[in-house]
Amino acid sequence: MSSMNSTRKDQHKFTTPPWKETYKKRCLENMRKNRVSFLNRFRMPKRSDVISVVQEVLTEEWNELRKSHTTLPSCSELMFDTDNEEITYLNSIVEEVELSLREEEKSLLELYFTDYEKDLCNTIDQLLSDSDLICPLCQRNPLMMNKGVVLCACGLRVNTEQDAVTISYIKQSLEQTMATHNNSCEETANFVVEDMFGTNHLLMVCEACDFMDIII
Repeated sequence: MSSMNSTRKDQHKFTTPPWKETYKKRCLENMRKNRVSFLNRFRMPKRSDVISVVQEVLTEEWNELRKSHTTLPSCSELMFDTDNEEITYLNSIVEEVELSLREEEKSLLELYFTDYEKDLCNTIDQLLSDSDLICPLCQRNPLMMNKGVVLCACGLRVNTEQDAVTISYIKQSLEQTMATHNNSCEETANFVVEDMFGTNHLLMVCEACDFMDIII
């Protein structure tokens, strides 16, 4: 505790340098500008790759700053000449900027995980919508769609006359119809294709409870 108090007292000996905010601003801009590179490193297995990004930004912008402020010490001097009071004070500035970069890092990671979660959900939805649905008529082969026509190798053919109908839609219709039937009847329903008003339809029927509903 006494050493911390001593350090704070030492820092009060120095006035805030005019380049401090410039250095901080450049470091943050560097992080944001190179966020793609940062996230690519994060996708790699080594956490050290992410940590090095912050250190690289601090070092890179410090070296840029020294071009216009030639009296500033080098990065190596900041690291090793810790007995010097001015060096200690400058290190405290760098550490303060580093904290800001860590906050920026946190924001970038939160954005990454939000986007990743959205992409994952979209991928799952796509997989579900494109997944095979076994033909309820033969219960062996997957249903296929071709320009609004539902087909199966067993001979099932239903022209929905709607390009918007998908395998996912048929699956949802089938699940809802089965749930409606099963809520009031314990018998197993059957599936048939019948001509209704000049168009084939896939129906779910149950002789035990006289249930009938159109799937497609």
